[in-house]
Amino acid sequence: MLENYAFTMNRNQCSTSPEYADVAIKALNYISGRLGEGKAIPTGSTYKIRNGEYYLRKTRVFPSYLQAGPSFFIEKSKRRMIAEDISAALGVLVR
Repeated sequence: MLENYAFTMNRNQCSTSPEYADVAIKALNYISGRLGEGKAIPTGSTYKIRNGEYYLRKTRVFPSYLQAGPSFFIEKSKRRMIAEDISAALGVLVR
C-alpha cells in the first residue's frame, strides 16, 4: 500500500534545483520512481500544472503550494490557489 511505503532521501536528492523547487512534489515523484513508475507530477511551474489531474497508483495527487510563514499573508493569489486546491481535493473525497 502506498500509505505504508517508507523511503529515505539523502541531502543531494533534496536539492532545490529549478527542476524540483517544490520539495513536496519532488518527494512524491521520488516515491513514484521508487515504486517503478514515472513522475506522478510533471516538471513545471506549479501555477501551470496545478489544474491537471495526476495519479499515483490510482490515487489522485494534487500539486499545490506549501505556503507558510509571513509570506503566506503577502501573496493573496497563492492563498486563493491553495484554497481552490484544497476545495478540489475535498471534492474528490466526498464523491
